[in-house]
Amino acid sequence: MIKLSEKKQHLGNRLLSKFAAGNEGQDALAPRTAVYKEALEDASTRATPSFASAVEFSKKSNAGYTLFEIMLVLGIISVLIGSAIYMLAGNIDVAKEQRVKSDIQAISMQLRTYEMLNYRKPTTEQGLEALVQPPNTDPKPQSWKKLMEAVPLDPWGNPYVYRNPGKYHPDSFDLFSLGPQGKEGEGNIGR
Repeated sequence: MIKLSEKKQHLGNRLLSKFAAGNEGQDALAPRTAVYKEALEDASTRATPSFASAVEFSKKSNAGYTLFEIMLVLGIISVLIGSAIYMLAGNIDVAKEQRVKSDIQAISMQLRTYEMLNYRKPTTEQGLEALVQPPNTDPKPQSWKKLMEAVPLDPWGNPYVYRNPGKYHPDSFDLFSLGPQGKEGEGNIGR
């Protein structure tokens, strides 16, 4: 019984000898193709995996992807993206709440600056617009400066609620978002 490596060496020697013998006085490509065809025929008669099956496989692999394979990959990608969106949906609400807290801090800092400049905070009637444009109602500020470009809206598109004096903080001011419900009550943020 001949081992597989000896078979390969034997086949290689046959190919070289046929190539050398067939190359004399003929066109250079003709002997090569004849030798390769004979080697393929020899290899295809064996039961072990062969050079012929490798050549056939390489011919099939050049065909590209089928429509089914492309649709399968697109289906898998869409399921992965859908599950990622579903899992991240709760993070959007957390991000909105964080933005409200950040906006309230920024507005509160500008209200304190307004108070330092004018010795009082804007009244409830003057509202947060007093940070953007000079108020028309009394008490008018002594040294008004524009402290904000525009009064921001909360992430749900509602204006922030400002009261001075505050309903929830009578010795200070109230500043909060109405939250996703858009009405004052349990779901307010920053109160």
